[in-house]
Amino acid sequence: MTYLNNAATTVLKPETVKNAPPASAEETKLRIAKLLGCKGDIALTQSGRQAVRSAILGLVKPGSHVISTDMEYGAVLDVLKELEEGGTAVTYIPVNEYGALRYELLEQAVTPDTSAIVCNHGSNVTGNIADMEKIGAVARRHGLRLIVDGCQTAGATPINLEDMQADAFCFTGHKKLMGPYGTGGICLKQGVALDEAALKDIEEPDEKKLGGLCAAVDFLSLIHISEPTRLGMIS
Repeated sequence: MTYLNNAATTVLKPETVKNAPPASAEETKLRIAKLLGCKGDIALTQSGRQAVRSAILGLVKPGSHVISTDMEYGAVLDVLKELEEGGTAVTYIPVNEYGALRYELLEQAVTPDTSAIVCNHGSNVTGNIADMEKIGAVARRHGLRLIVDGCQTAGATPINLEDMQADAFCFTGHKKLMGPYGTGGICLKQGVALDEAALKDIEEPDEKKLGGLCAAVDFLSLIHISEPTRLGMIS
């Protein structure tokens, strides 16, 4: 029955989230930065989908080449399809028989036109966590942007974005972060900025929802998400 309780992709929220006072965007960003180890800017959004869309469109060069994977969530695939229709080439790296990414194919997929790697941190289908050290090493070797969909893992497993070295890490508030629906955001690496056009499309949640997200982050900090089995994985 525990699994059925998670059918809406979220665990039951603490009472502190439901009854939280309003919070400002700056308060929320400080809490998210501390939880995820973000040293750069944070753009708050009204959903993980909006975060993913803004991050990809804000960092991928139109008409270039992008490397992604066969494990991506629909929100990522929708944006990549949109880019392909606009002339951007996308190579999708397959998984092996265990559902793990075939990392050895990443390097082979890089071309002179490649501008970014777009991938998820954890699969919503298999629960597999990607080896970001391997993916990040390829990105750094070739000077590529690394855009990570962390909507399935933020709050469920320990994350330190300084170690991950992602240019953009997208999250949603209502899943394992245990916050309200209608919250999300993009954590940016120091020195990385989204294209102005992408920033204009971002709408921040209202202060009531941000208050709930702050309370959720406080709760996660209290129970120490360094013990990921306590919260489990999202299926």
